[in-house]
Amino acid sequence: MVRWSDMLPGVMPHVPGAPKGTVKQQLQRAAERFFLESHAWVEELDPIPPEPDGVLFLYPPTSSAEVIAVSEAKQEGKLLEVTFRPPAEAVASDIDKDGDDVYVRAALKPASRSRGIPEEVWSHWGTYIQDGALARVMEIPGKPWSSFDGAEYFSNRFRRGVVEARSRRAKGHTEKNLRVQPRRFV
Repeated sequence: MVRWSDMLPGVMPHVPGAPKGTVKQQLQRAAERFFLESHAWVEELDPIPPEPDGVLFLYPPTSSAEVIAVSEAKQEGKLLEVTFRPPAEAVASDIDKDGDDVYVRAALKPASRSRGIPEEVWSHWGTYIQDGALARVMEIPGKPWSSFDGAEYFSNRFRRGVVEARSRRAKGHTEKNLRVQPRRFV
């Protein structure tokens, strides 16, 4: 896990004199916002036994994460129609109540009590999270590190990161091309 404090060296040189506690708080907020907007952090949850009423109780793979959406739910290889109910439930209308466990892929975000994010997630999106934190710290008025031009610059980089993450998610988290071959109508 990459802790919020481990991320400070990428931020502090841009905002000299800013309190480390403030910067860590903004790193966490930027990460929460990044994953809420992009749904880029997706993991498979532990298998879930079907309940008679079709409710699936969603437990994130770590206590430092929260489920924010269901990307996919399958039972015996069949995709299920699922409605997510925050904070940690989903209802599957077409579940086989006597069938095998349900396998769920869920989008996650850092929990409010988290101390960081997994290293694999950080390696893909860490720079954009730092950009989001920098934008927020630089927006604080009247401080020696305040810079509205800098805040705008880093905010734009953060938003580009969200767009890139959404695009990669739409492509199935790959670099593959999404071109479609035209079909002739007969």
